[in-house]
Amino acid sequence: FQHDSNTLPADLTDTFDFIYSFDCLPHCDLHTIFAYLKEMKRLLKPGCSGMIHTSNLLAPAGFARFAQQKSASVQGFCFVTPDAVRKLVSEVGLEMVKESVVGAAGVDNIYYNRDYLCVFKKA
Repeated sequence: FQHDSNTLPADLTDTFDFIYSFDCLPHCDLHTIFAYLKEMKRLLKPGCSGMIHTSNLLAPAGFARFAQQKSASVQGFCFVTPDAVRKLVSEVGLEMVKESVVGAAGVDNIYYNRDYLCVFKKA
């Protein structure tokens, strides 16, 4: 395939039942996350879902990592908030289906306690 870093070939439009990005987007800024979400929407079949994983500045462990890091970087994290991600998901025309909750009862997992995960759907 020949493509730039933000788009995949046009013939992949509406071809995927499920798309996800795990452990990549915590290292990306909001503009990059927005570009990925636009591509995910294009690639998903109508009625199908996707999932992303980002950093979460509002989570206690997320803020602790932020406080230890001198600046945003690909080697470290680029910090975002669930509200910012919700806005991007909405603006690209995807519907939020489910979100992780910091401190959920019975959940002791670094990804839930430090990061943000969400599932969305293409109408």
